[in-house]
Amino acid sequence: MCSQSAALSMVPLTPSERLQAVTEALAAARSRKDVFGIVLTPALQALDAVAGAVLLVDGGGRHLTLAATQGHEEDAQTLWQDGSLEDSLPAGAALTRREPLFFEHEGDLLRAYPHLEDRTGDVAPVATAVLPMFLDERPLGVIVLDFKEPHEFTAEEQRFLRILAAQCAIALGRVELLTDLQRQVQERTRKIEADAYAQEAFVAFTEAVGTETDVLTLAELAIAVLSLRFPDSSSAYSQLDEGLWKLGAHSSDLHDHPRLLQRLRSGLPRDTPVFAQALSTRAPVFVNAWAAQGQIEHTEAYGTLANYPLVLAGEVRAILSLGLKRQQQWAERDQAVFRAVGRSLSLALERTEYTRLLQARSEEEARRSQVLRAFAELSRDLVLDTDPYMLIRRTQEAVLDLLPAGASMYFEPEDGFWRLKSQVGQAPAETARALQDDCAPFEAARDLLMPYQSGVAHYRDEHDPQADQQPGGAGSAGGMAVLPVMVGGATRGVLGFALHTAQRWSGEDRAVLETVGRQLTLALERAEQTHRLAVQKAELEARNKALEAFEEWSRDLTLDAAPFALISRALDLLYTLLSLDAALYYELEGERWQVRSMRGEYGSPGLQQAHEAGLPHATTDNLRIAFETGEPYYQDVYDTATDGLAGHMEHVSATAMLPLRTLRGVRGILGLGKFSRSGWTSIERTTLETVRRSLELALDRADQMLELAQERSALKTRTDELADANEELEAFSYSVSHDLRTPVRHVLNFNQLLRRQLGEGLDTKSTRYLTVVDEAAGRMNTLIDAMLNLSRTSRLPLRLGPVDLGALVEAVRAELEADVLDRRVEWRIHPLPRIDGDEDTLRQVVTNLLDNALKYTRTREVAQIEVSADERSHEWVVSVRDNGVGFDPRYANKLFGVFQRLHRTEDFEGTGVGLANVRRIVARHNGKVWASGTPGAGATFSFTLPKPG
Repeated sequence: MCSQSAALSMVPLTPSERLQAVTEALAAARSRKDVFGIVLTPALQALDAVAGAVLLVDGGGRHLTLAATQGHEEDAQTLWQDGSLEDSLPAGAALTRREPLFFEHEGDLLRAYPHLEDRTGDVAPVATAVLPMFLDERPLGVIVLDFKEPHEFTAEEQRFLRILAAQCAIALGRVELLTDLQRQVQERTRKIEADAYAQEAFVAFTEAVGTETDVLTLAELAIAVLSLRFPDSSSAYSQLDEGLWKLGAHSSDLHDHPRLLQRLRSGLPRDTPVFAQALSTRAPVFVNAWAAQGQIEHTEAYGTLANYPLVLAGEVRAILSLGLKRQQQWAERDQAVFRAVGRSLSLALERTEYTRLLQARSEEEARRSQVLRAFAELSRDLVLDTDPYMLIRRTQEAVLDLLPAGASMYFEPEDGFWRLKSQVGQAPAETARALQDDCAPFEAARDLLMPYQSGVAHYRDEHDPQADQQPGGAGSAGGMAVLPVMVGGATRGVLGFALHTAQRWSGEDRAVLETVGRQLTLALERAEQTHRLAVQKAELEARNKALEAFEEWSRDLTLDAAPFALISRALDLLYTLLSLDAALYYELEGERWQVRSMRGEYGSPGLQQAHEAGLPHATTDNLRIAFETGEPYYQDVYDTATDGLAGHMEHVSATAMLPLRTLRGVRGILGLGKFSRSGWTSIERTTLETVRRSLELALDRADQMLELAQERSALKTRTDELADANEELEAFSYSVSHDLRTPVRHVLNFNQLLRRQLGEGLDTKSTRYLTVVDEAAGRMNTLIDAMLNLSRTSRLPLRLGPVDLGALVEAVRAELEADVLDRRVEWRIHPLPRIDGDEDTLRQVVTNLLDNALKYTRTREVAQIEVSADERSHEWVVSVRDNGVGFDPRYANKLFGVFQRLHRTEDFEGTGVGLANVRRIVARHNGKVWASGTPGAGATFSFTLPKPG
């Protein structure tokens, strides 16, 4: 439109010709700005006015807003300003009278409005024209023309100005209609798309549910549809149970969030706001910016959340939930999809509920009587018994009476296998074969592993041919149920029921089994508590005795600083306190363990001779394991194959090996033995390890001064060795990187030859395989280049000279901006100093940091990157800040390591070498580099450079 306005002023025109040109130009105007430019230019030129302005009436009809000016300096104070629509001012008066106002001579305007200059703060023009604009009797605003000389408005000029104002009003009305029409078209298009998308989801779910009547299966199907429609999301189906919303079904991705999954399984309070709102309104609830609300812990990863209440028989029975991870606002079509799936699930659940009620009514009375009798008998038995395995067996017998023919088996994990501890009934033949050794590998038995790890009962309605190798009902002909057996909040084992025929486990069946499981848990906990009280009484007496002896020994530790004397006193204490048969102290001399101190006796001449000769380190497993791990090694039942002394150790019942760890490593090992008693009680273990830790502290105190002196003398040697090793490592990296290029080149060449050889016979899968090889070789070349660059940075000498950091940053920014022309990037480059350094390598530093800032702000609508410098006494601190994705500050120390990355490659490309290169370059300039950041809130990378000397 600017070219059209300019065209109106190229040659002298009559008022009529100007009006014709204005009319043609206004026909093409598409915005208010276009209209103002077209109208003001001819008006000023036709009458030799010095300035013009347009003021528009706001939507409320009470205020005028300055919309455009021409002839005034930018941001200059003018007479015509925003203000209320009052009759005392010229603009308001012209609109009220519905006629133009002309002030032709100097002073006319001020005589009519004497306070005008005081109210606006500007000097009144010599002459002025105020032209009102109306559209369909509605006031739009005024056009104002100012003159620096007196001006008598002829009839032709007044007619020209009235027509110009009318054409401007019409053009403004047409722009408003066009804008409103575009908005209506966009809204209608969005609604059509949302309706179509919702209909598509509704049809897909309707086809999926078919005639399914199982509630959880229906919920899982709904969750599957939502997972397909919203890939980066989580879905859940929750039911109200005893005042808590408990998880019934969920999308598989929740297994990647174990803390959230456990929280949902434990149940959310009924009054959780997002659930309470859905419960009270019985309408879908959509929440934007979910993470900021903090309603449910461990849900910070979600941007939005929605709940759909599922109403059955007039009550909200369950809620379908959907959380989107990378979206902060709910789109209209996404809401429509969720509503469609929720409505479909509601209808399917209603159908299922009615079917279930009809079936349940005919079976309820008979089943109830049977269950009540069984529960009464079981409850009596569980109260009378205290033996854990007898309690489990009585539970198995009671439950089998309620189920079709089959067997019940109870398993506990031992040494990586499932051990069958109790069985009642005849198991199906396939199950018997799978358990012929009474055990199965722990990880392989999925039917046992799932309830054991999750704490949730596992059910299977019928035989699964693909699970034949799994125990606990796997491979059985019919239904199967496996319950976790919990004691003290931890899973002790699993109780399985394997049936000969298929069994559809109803909600009532599951409730009965899980209630029995809870009763068994209470009975086992009561039995364990009874046993624990008896053990605690015995241990209390031993603890008091141990405390008295330990107090005396601890006092002695502060009086003696000789290491060997400290160890001898510890042997005396343990030998007497724990009533041991043997207590020895070993030290490793060469490849043999030698006894340096002993209390008690060996027990056999052969064992004494073996110790006097020294025990070989390689074959004496109990000493070797304690030495290598640095942790106590207990054998509650001594294994004669442990240390190659089987012919001399038959009399030993239990051993304990306690390594003494000092600042220099494992100094030696305390070996303790029992000849007539097996096992180490918790009190004994606590005593042993307390004495060990106290003795280690005393030995450390004795050795500390000696080690400090040794460390000082060795520091220079270690520093020199580290420098040599670093130089050798860089040379090795450089050599390896060059040597790797040849095989990578061969891979690419032979891959290309293979493509040519196969020609048109190359199928899709083979093409994909070859492409994967090409891409992998390409990534290898990238890593090789990065390694070479890293090595080259350390090897090449620095060429020091004056470097203008400001000019360097501007040059790098210009290069990088060429690759991000499609993005909005706000740069804030503060004044930067001139320093002494190597310009080529410092360019690499700046390029790496600015490129990273651009990369990790890719997800922001407007990227903000700031480069600044802070002056210190002897150095400059240069910082690069961004508003990108940031990082977890706990892992900041990994950022500058080679191949260390804190973001996934599929999210942000890179080799993990750039920041390592930055650190090396800055270190070679006698500076240091560090980073700080917050997830989702950007990052700051800083480095120091010395000031010129």
